[in-house]
Amino acid sequence: MIELHRHHGGSLTTKWVWETLKRQPTDINRPILCEGQVESLMTFKHGEQRTFPNFLSKFSILDQIVWDEETIRDSIDNVCWGIKSERLQYAELKVSLHKFMRQTKLPPVDLVRIIREKLNDFHNTWGVGFGLVLSIKYEADRNEQRKIASLITDKAAEHLVGIDFVGDEFYYDPDFYEGICREWKSAGKGVEAHVGESQTHENVRSAIELLKVNRIAHGIRAISHPDIIKLAVDHNVCFDMALTSNYYTGVAEYETHPIRELLESRIVPITLGTDDPVVLNTTLDNEYMLAKKYYNLSDDDITWLVFNSIRFAFGWKAMTNRFVMED
Repeated sequence: MIELHRHHGGSLTTKWVWETLKRQPTDINRPILCEGQVESLMTFKHGEQRTFPNFLSKFSILDQIVWDEETIRDSIDNVCWGIKSERLQYAELKVSLHKFMRQTKLPPVDLVRIIREKLNDFHNTWGVGFGLVLSIKYEADRNEQRKIASLITDKAAEHLVGIDFVGDEFYYDPDFYEGICREWKSAGKGVEAHVGESQTHENVRSAIELLKVNRIAHGIRAISHPDIIKLAVDHNVCFDMALTSNYYTGVAEYETHPIRELLESRIVPITLGTDDPVVLNTTLDNEYMLAKKYYNLSDDDITWLVFNSIRFAFGWKAMTNRFVMED
């Protein structure tokens, strides 16, 4: 199986977070937590409030970690083992450098090298393919965003397959991101944006028209707008869907999720992903099982979804020689 929609922070196991916090020094501003408390803070429980702000709050515990080079490497290893345990052949891992930069004081180029080296080591040992996607947070300082995005002008860009804009969509500004996307597209990298999830469908339109994205993450608010769907078709844009994520952020119910319409019409290509598997208590297999349960997903549908994952993968050619796809 292949996954294109998985974030580093939401893939760290609660055990890893707890053990990392336990071995690091504490201060008066950080309470001492047990493993159960970490799990409760990081993951959704039955009956818990299903809102986007609550979803974002699940990642706040990661700010308590002291991020140094060793911890970054160890976190990548933890995520890689999770991907291997799901028997994925290839995964595009979205990694944000913001907190790493602030704590380590290392420049983005060094951080990318550290992460890519760890992914390469895991690939060489276990054969799992990885595409490293750089995540830019909407809500982060603009100068910091520019500094991270400027990696495209450095040799380090060869370690990256694409860029993704993530976080609180309220701060999405297509005029600011247009120039960044133009540079990345010109360099042959993939571009994705998390839009049309918690905010207006018009964000999907601008991401396609101005940012020239290859993929839209979520974008469910645009599904009921035929003109935007036609725009996506005309620009060969794929929608990366995540059922459990949309359910827990409160933007869609399983029974009425707009993915049903897209599966039936196949008018626009879509993929299935986990988004943040640990936070959401899901796996890629589970996402497909949910689609089978609620939308009568057929074998032909599965083949189509997998083909879309292959076709729209930013880093397909960086995979092992077992997989070949022509331009």
